[in-house]
Amino acid sequence: MLLNKPKGCLSSVSDPEGRPTVLDFLPASLGRVYPVGRLDFNTEGLLLLTNDGEFTNFITSARNKVPKVYEAKIKGVPTEQAIERLRRGVTLEDGTRTAPAKIKRVYETQTNTWFEIILHQGKNQQIRRMFDLIGHSVMKLRRSQIGPLRDDRLKPGAWRKLSEQEVKAITTRGRNGREKRAASHASSRQ
Repeated sequence: MLLNKPKGCLSSVSDPEGRPTVLDFLPASLGRVYPVGRLDFNTEGLLLLTNDGEFTNFITSARNKVPKVYEAKIKGVPTEQAIERLRRGVTLEDGTRTAPAKIKRVYETQTNTWFEIILHQGKNQQIRRMFDLIGHSVMKLRRSQIGPLRDDRLKPGAWRKLSEQEVKAITTRGRNGREKRAASHASSRQ
């Protein structure tokens, strides 16, 4: 399933504190499904849910390089030098190193800036922590795309089943990329 997770719910199957979870938006008739990866409590946007462990592992494994696209509203106007630092990867406050990211400035005012950020590997609250590191907090964060999956018509809290073609598109793209890299690597050894 593809859910447009609203802000203010957990990417979890339950919460001991009784907060809303993404499962609250799905009918029980779907059976037992789990979120594929996470979006934090205050982040909205596309989230996959499934009961297929192999699919989950494929999407979440960094080696498959399934891109996740985010739109972020940042407080202030970071310098290009600071953004370039984030693009190369930074060491977060806990010592974790982030992988390189694609970051494109989309729009700015005198007080805020919108960016499109593409990650292939995500750490807990990575985008928020990256921008905090350069002194510009994230005011709004939304995941708009997972691999080739995008649905701008899906309203917050709404969900839909993926088509067979969508499942194939997201899993084939990564496999083909790995196979091409492996073939290229093998031919360069000869």
